[in-house]
Amino acid sequence: MTAQLTLMFERLLANRFTKLFITVLAGASLVLAFAPFNYWYLVFPGLIWLVLPLQKLNIRQTLKRGLVFNIGFYGAGISWIHISVHRFGEAPLWLSIFLTSILIFLLSLFSTTALLILNHFFSKMNQRIYFLVALPFSWLFMEWTSTWFLTGFPWLNLAYSQINSPLISLAPLMGSAAISLLIVFIAGILSLLILEGKSFIRFASFSMIFIVGSLAYTAQIPWVHPTDKTLSISLIQPNISQDKKWKIEERIKTLEYFRDTTDTLDAQLVIWPEGAVPALARSVSNYLLNVDIKARKKSQAVLTGIAVLEGDDIYNATLMLGSGEGKYYKQHLLPFGEFVPFESVLRGLIALFDLPMSSFSEGSDDQPLLTVGDWNIAMALCYEIIFQDIVANQLEGADVLITLSNDAWFGDSLGAYQHLEIARMRAIENGVPVIRATNDGISAVIDHRGKIQAKLVKFEKGVLSQTITAIDGKTPFRNLGPALSFLILLSIPALVLMFEFGRPSKKD
Repeated sequence: MTAQLTLMFERLLANRFTKLFITVLAGASLVLAFAPFNYWYLVFPGLIWLVLPLQKLNIRQTLKRGLVFNIGFYGAGISWIHISVHRFGEAPLWLSIFLTSILIFLLSLFSTTALLILNHFFSKMNQRIYFLVALPFSWLFMEWTSTWFLTGFPWLNLAYSQINSPLISLAPLMGSAAISLLIVFIAGILSLLILEGKSFIRFASFSMIFIVGSLAYTAQIPWVHPTDKTLSISLIQPNISQDKKWKIEERIKTLEYFRDTTDTLDAQLVIWPEGAVPALARSVSNYLLNVDIKARKKSQAVLTGIAVLEGDDIYNATLMLGSGEGKYYKQHLLPFGEFVPFESVLRGLIALFDLPMSSFSEGSDDQPLLTVGDWNIAMALCYEIIFQDIVANQLEGADVLITLSNDAWFGDSLGAYQHLEIARMRAIENGVPVIRATNDGISAVIDHRGKIQAKLVKFEKGVLSQTITAIDGKTPFRNLGPALSFLILLSIPALVLMFEFGRPSKKD
């Protein structure tokens, strides 16, 4: 019976279409490792299926396999972008599917470059060097490139899938890139175990014992320590539908809700979400002044997201009212959401390119911290939380990171859960509390270990109140910064590859 099943399985795998189907499913299965599913261990079977035959493939076969796998991955992981394009961008269903499919294909093509680099430069190498050094090196290089190429989109980096796994203890040491590197390294070990069998068991066992021991040790290190300094906060989650948000007739209701709700709160800092005020600041100056005066009488600070006009430039901004000081202008804008590439050509074609407030300007990268009493506050507006360098630059001297977002664009999809997952990673890497205030969820208070202290679920209207604690000290990652941490990580496999390339060949 076993022999018959084995033969049947081999025949299935011999079928070209069956292989393609399994490869698509393998890519899609990786999404189950990310939020909201959080089956972190499922990142490995799909990766192993992808890389197992790679060294024997030519460039054309590598391109095909990589594209099919990544189309499954991104198709399952970010197809929710279609909601923004169709429902809120008012594009016809067929067009939103077409545009989202193009994005999925382009991201798949980009991610496949890691495999093309791998097989173009390293396919002739020793099998163990190929899987344990060249493969992690190529993958890490691709993930790094995704942080800046064409403005960057490091949304589904492998590390984010490990928020609840033992591998997360690497994040405060060397950042999320170290986790991605280790994931691919482990996938390489398991692949070699399948390919080499008993001859590789000793090395694999030693490696896994070392990895588990190292992770257990680093997990016990208290990189930072809580202090006695506290701040009481309240997050207002209004749950306003995105298709109503910018309608004039809804504006008064929205403004009254935020004002009246804030009047009932006693927290030292009240936080409204991104774009809470659906108007330019200058258009509602009397309203803002009223909120400011009331808050000062209560020794309260109010932080709101709002659009600000300065000269001819509009900024996606946050303003501190009441007993707080400062403002922040968003640095990294979302393509098509906050600025339109090739604007002179695309404006007017479809409603997607004419959304309200889609012509913002970029803020500078050296903006001062916001303050509430003796608390220094760093900001990351929505999309910016996915960029390590922006967060690191803002965090210098800060006690807490606040990120405002409007995830109503994502509808009822995976987007908001993935976004929260990324915010948790920033908290763990840097050892600071992160406060996430959103329009329709998921608003959350995250401690310096990435644990969610309290949250408001998706589509819940209400207030989330909590007391946060300041942290003393810095994680190694925060001291090094993303750039230096990445260079150190990249140098490890790079040195091994240089040594391997530099050795005389057997023919010599």
